[in-house]
Order: sequence, then structure tokens, then C-alpha cells
Amino acid sequence: QTFRDRNHDVAERMKKNIEQGFLSQAATEAHTLKGSSGNIAAKDVHLFASEVEQHCRNEQADQALDSLKKLSLSLQQVLGGINTLQEKSQSEDIVEPESVTSTVVNCL
Repeated sequence: QTFRDRNHDVAERMKKNIEQGFLSQAATEAHTLKGSSGNIAAKDVHLFASEVEQHCRNEQADQALDSLKKLSLSLQQVLGGINTLQEKSQSEDIVEPESVTSTVVNCL
């Protein structure tokens, strides 16, 4: 699975878990997202996932939900950038490295 496939609904899953009191599950999801976002250099997603994870581990549901709002916005930007790259790669035979770098940087 790709980053996009694994994480397109992760913020909603985390929100549901936090609201239902399953903070350990939300922390695990945030930890996984933190790692995979670090692998693709999505710095804001990494930062906010770390915040959500810590708040969940400290049983601070309200703070976790606040951080989750920021995480969700950042994740939407990254996923939008990934979608744009995929659309470009499907419409072009060759994707120039400069165009990939520019698109990803603009999303971060």
C-alpha cells in the first residue's frame, strides 16, 4: 500500500478513537503516521502526529483533538500533492525530477 492508500482516512479514524476513549489505539495510529510521514519528509504531518501521539499517551483527549485538527489540515495538503503528482505522472510519459521536487515542496 502507498502512503496515500494507508492514510487517506487516518485522521478520521484517530478522531473516532479519541472521542470513544480509545486513546491507545489513536496513539498507535499517530505513531505509525509519524514514522511514514518522516519517510517522505512531510515535516508538519510528522510534527502534528507526534503531538497527537503524546497527548493520547498522556490521556489528554481534548489536546489530542486540537492537535488532530492541525494534523488533518497538513495531511490533506500532503495527500493533495501526492494526488497531483500521480495525475501528472499518468498524463505524461516522463516526469521531470524538478517538477516532482517543486510539487512536493509546495505541499510541505
